[in-house]
Amino acid sequence: MGTESEVRKIAVEAYLSGDRSLRALATEIGVHRNTLWRWVRRYRNRNIKKPGIEQELSSQLRTSDEIEKTLVSMKEYTPSLTLEEACKAFREKGIGLSTKTVWKIWRKYALTRQPDCDPFEAFGPPAKESETALALVRYLIREGRDEEAAEIANSLPSFPRDPVIRKIPEELLTPRRQLDHLLFPSGNPSHKKEYEKARYIRVSLEKQGLFHSSIVAGIHELRCLDCLSVPDQVLELASILRKRSAGIRNPMMRFILSRCEGRAYAVLLNIVRARKAFAECKRLLHQMQPVAGHYYIIGNAMTSLTEYSQALIYYQKTLSLETNVVGRSIASLMVASMRCIEGRYEEIKNYTSDLSMQVFHIYYLSVYGFYKFVIDDLYKAQICFNMAFDKSETAHFWNFAHTASLGLAAIQSALCRKEEADIILKRYNPLLARHKMLQELLIRQILMGKDITISGEQLGFPVIRLLSYLQDRSSRNAYARALNYAKRKKLLGILHWYIVFFPEHINRYLENGKDTGLPETLLNLPVFSRKRPVYQIRFLGKVVIYKNGSYCRTKLSPKEKSFLIHLALRAGTPGYSISVKELYDNFWPDSGNPAPLLSHLLTRLRKELAIPGHFLVVSAKGRTTRMLVNRGIYFRTDFEDFNTLLKEAKFLKCNNDRKTSEETYRKAFKLVRNRPFMKMYDFWSEDTLGVFTHNLQEAVLQFSAMKCDPGQTSGYAGLPARIKKAFPYLRMT
Repeated sequence: MGTESEVRKIAVEAYLSGDRSLRALATEIGVHRNTLWRWVRRYRNRNIKKPGIEQELSSQLRTSDEIEKTLVSMKEYTPSLTLEEACKAFREKGIGLSTKTVWKIWRKYALTRQPDCDPFEAFGPPAKESETALALVRYLIREGRDEEAAEIANSLPSFPRDPVIRKIPEELLTPRRQLDHLLFPSGNPSHKKEYEKARYIRVSLEKQGLFHSSIVAGIHELRCLDCLSVPDQVLELASILRKRSAGIRNPMMRFILSRCEGRAYAVLLNIVRARKAFAECKRLLHQMQPVAGHYYIIGNAMTSLTEYSQALIYYQKTLSLETNVVGRSIASLMVASMRCIEGRYEEIKNYTSDLSMQVFHIYYLSVYGFYKFVIDDLYKAQICFNMAFDKSETAHFWNFAHTASLGLAAIQSALCRKEEADIILKRYNPLLARHKMLQELLIRQILMGKDITISGEQLGFPVIRLLSYLQDRSSRNAYARALNYAKRKKLLGILHWYIVFFPEHINRYLENGKDTGLPETLLNLPVFSRKRPVYQIRFLGKVVIYKNGSYCRTKLSPKEKSFLIHLALRAGTPGYSISVKELYDNFWPDSGNPAPLLSHLLTRLRKELAIPGHFLVVSAKGRTTRMLVNRGIYFRTDFEDFNTLLKEAKFLKCNNDRKTSEETYRKAFKLVRNRPFMKMYDFWSEDTLGVFTHNLQEAVLQFSAMKCDPGQTSGYAGLPARIKKAFPYLRMT
């Protein structure tokens, strides 16, 4: 317990070394200069053996060090020990202690129950002794004396919540201080590394008999395992922690354990045990203070069971309790996503209009992409899902990658590209299987049309039951059952999203003139409306055009091809438009009367591609602005497919799925047949060529880094020869 003595001794030695004045050193270590001078005078006069030790007994607790050590050891070894039991044990030895005294000692060592808002922090309370010690630790770290700083930190009863702990080398700290080092926030660390550290600290603490502290480390380890989606390990560790914490009257601890167990059972499709665990969470919720985070956890638990209507209730409660701006934004987004799932799209703007940094938030991207898909804005939906991949590169966001890939597959299905949709769904199966995301794998198998037998327990998940109805493609009553179930369970949004994978049901209803119950925007999608043509423009090489999957024989000039490409890129979805003035400035910058030239070009395109005249028109926007408006054509380009594949490949690479990532890169490179925009000299073509070349260069470097063996300097291995020939200036390393 000689912490105060050590602090004063090092402070005196620092002054006597002559490197600092008395005033400067006192300021640095956070004490008054008169106090520091008193320490120095006592040291010089040798009035006491060690500077700073004024009495053996604590002036605050009035108890001996031996009693203090014993109390701490008892609590660490038996975490369920109560204040009354500790007092009784000392009374049997003839020592009288009050419960208040015991509580003060345990609080000093951070062994008492923490607040419900942050229940598993191991940091101690602020105290004068610790403030002085921390000031000296900062001084020693600035001086490069890390070992001495660590010695002081290790000698403290508990470490206050202070960032200086992160500056001390971890290997110099005791396991108890390493726990403080681990629990202090440090940006966005890898969950795998955090898990490994937490496990090492937990085992080290258990070997020393510090079981109370080991439980805190174990809770952090459990959370990391939960984020890593390894349900078997979660259940194993939760079982160990339940035994260690048996008898502890801490509802928050049981709440966290039940929540992690419930989610693990949900991942393993064990609906009965998952519901039982989450029911325990709901019961414990009434025993704790009403904190927004607790309701948010229950909301997430309900989403893992696909009980979205119940999740909405808890997210709304979170929103009503949350005061933090970021917390309110996340809660608002979760409420918006539940509204999306219910099919109440008109209410989404109420929850997303005032959010800060919307476009950069992964929750927002998922919700907004889903919303844009349903209202037939496939262009913005794809942008959102692509950005979600950018935000999902860390291992923490597998579930968002699952959602984003489902969104991309839904877009392909909506455009009658079923094979491409299946390829996207299949691409992520190895990653999902590795992390045992069985529910997501089952959903993908059903969407791909696999003949899957669904067990009775799996039917307990509402979304799985909904898909089981749609799975029967030949039944005439299957869609009616699915629609009624979706209305009853408030899953209309899920039905709207997944129905594009089962167009037979809707087409059968439309042929018979029945009401499908779907929004008009969905019925306008090509998968349901064959009147809407889909043009696939392949221009990464010689321009090739397909209409509804059939090759189009055309005779277009380079300028007409360039115009078509940019029409597809800038207004490729019905409802989008391009300013006529921008068209004039790009394609006919020197013409005094470009209007007839544009009219002639549009006539040529309509004739060559068999485009109905009312699908591509020039209309006035206001009194002066004229716009070229797309009123019913869907365009897809290999340039868009190329960029999407690169984002997917990068995500897979970041999540250690090297094989699938290489395959995805190869698929992207296969789209590049030659140099694009040959004989096209307008400004837009040159700019787009620059963007494509930049993206290709990045992809080649990333792919080459994956293919190069140690010591190999050339990254050409595996790169198609046509790309090397078309782009000889590309850097490979």
